[in-house]
Amino acid sequence: MAGRKNGIHWPILIGGIPMTLIGLIALLLAGAQIVNHLRALAWPEHPATLEELYAAAAPRHNTALSSRASRQEGRYRYRIADRDYTGERLSFSIIYSTDFDDWAEHVSASLGQPGNAITIRVNPADPTDSVAILDIRWAEIGVTLLFALGMGGGGLMLLAIARANGRRPLIRQENSKPAPVRGRTVFAMWLFAPIFALLAWLLWRDGHGIWAGCAALQPLLTLNASLHYARQKLAGR
Repeated sequence: MAGRKNGIHWPILIGGIPMTLIGLIALLLAGAQIVNHLRALAWPEHPATLEELYAAAAPRHNTALSSRASRQEGRYRYRIADRDYTGERLSFSIIYSTDFDDWAEHVSASLGQPGNAITIRVNPADPTDSVAILDIRWAEIGVTLLFALGMGGGGLMLLAIARANGRRPLIRQENSKPAPVRGRTVFAMWLFAPIFALLAWLLWRDGHGIWAGCAALQPLLTLNASLHYARQKLAGR
């Protein structure tokens, strides 16, 4: 038996929107590092000279960061077509941290001391666009994705509750059958499947087998949902 419907719960909706947007921004930041890494894979290698390497402290005006937070920064010089260039992008990592991983040690070991000859990647279409270390900082990706999942997932849940509050009846129907798999759900899962498959390959390539297996679960679940949806159609549901 169906009862009357509720109205949309606006406080929940207003709370869910910014949480979802913040989660989306965090997801885009994580994706940007991977996209930049894949883009730079095609760039040719080029010799350079490391001029400076140091731990830069987080900006003082950023109260969200610890006063001890820092990241590795520096400068290198290279020459292309009889013209000198200076690069300051050591890697695609952007966050300041209090040594939650060994990234600072990895950067120092990869580049060495100022004055060392290093190998960088340079964008052939724009010689000013370069990077010294191509490696992905997986700890940063993981932390960013966890934040995106927590904040964005919580926001989406609030939005779903607000939406359902205005559409679902107050009195639930008894003995209801499990909801079938919807075509749009399968379609959405397939949109994300290539992303998770790429993430699984990158993790496996870099020696993170367990996390690669976790990422590979999404394409497998997508395939399972597709098969279930196909059986529904054949059954006439």
